Amino acid sequence: DLTASYTWKLGPVDASLGAIEYLFPGGAEATTELFAGLAYALVPGLTASGKFFYDVDQVDDYYLSLGLGYAYTLSEKTTFSLGGSVGLAGEDFAGFYAGGTDSGLFNYTLTAGIKYLVTDALAVGAALNASCLGVNCSGSTDASEPLPLSTRTGTKCGASILAAVMHLCRHTVSRPRETL
Repeated sequence: DLTASYTWKLGPVDASLGAIEYLFPGGAEATTELFAGLAYALVPGLTASGKFFYDVDQVDDYYLSLGLGYAYTLSEKTTFSLGGSVGLAGEDFAGFYAGGTDSGLFNYTLTAGIKYLVTDALAVGAALNASCLGVNCSGSTDASEPLPLSTRTGTKCGASILAAVMHLCRHTVSRPRETL
């Protein structure tokens, strides 16, 4: 994927505009999305965000992501984060990406990550994601083909890995458990 974006501050709000060119493997045609996003720190460490995407090429439809994330500083150079988001999609978007025919709830994602600042300009990190995509999130059976079994069962596996990461961080931080 190729992404171009511009981010700026509007008072306490972070704003962004951009474009993404999705390059699919196996000879599938590429598609282009334009996006606009806003993020606002509710309290220190806790941020609410929203990002609106519109596919102007293959799909000609929208996707809206609404999220909530929490970042916790473990040390001067290390940050631990937790987040969650829900996605809403138009009918054509749902059909193109997941075989569904209904607009509305499209996916949800839970994430846990850790980032280490190597220099002021370079950070390395890792994240674990638990996600549900498409028609199986809402329980709808209105789809031409069900999603692969790995998509439906991946959420349970991902959630257990997420819990293991939170447990590990609670025992390696020399702060009371309530601060996490």
